[in-house]
Amino acid sequence: MEEVDDVIEQYVSLLPNPIDVEAEVERWKMRWEPKQDESIDITEAFSDQVLLSSYPNVMTLLQILYTLPVSTATPERSFSTLGRIYTDERATMLPKRASNLAIIATYKKDADELNMEEVVDAFAQMSKRRMDLS
Repeated sequence: MEEVDDVIEQYVSLLPNPIDVEAEVERWKMRWEPKQDESIDITEAFSDQVLLSSYPNVMTLLQILYTLPVSTATPERSFSTLGRIYTDERATMLPKRASNLAIIATYKKDADELNMEEVVDAFAQMSKRRMDLS
């Protein structure tokens, strides 16, 4: 129950009825304990209206956990990109510019496909000279 408590504590503000969550988790465990050997299709659980109405907190927690990334590769790649952007020569760069450069580096494949003449023309026609990339 300790792992569940950590998850509940982290996402309590997103739960429909946080007061009942612990009792609901216990009922949920009792419901599925006899079926431990069976595989459960989580998409079926999300479409079951009885489960949704009987266990709103548990279903919300499952939706949150179901959408969390299973690896840290993407954030690690982002931090690595920022490490390449923030060099000693660029240490005085404003955060907004660093963020825009990180976006360009992250979507390099898309950026490479841009027609630079069109980008320069669009920039030249702007009255405000800074283009918001976020």
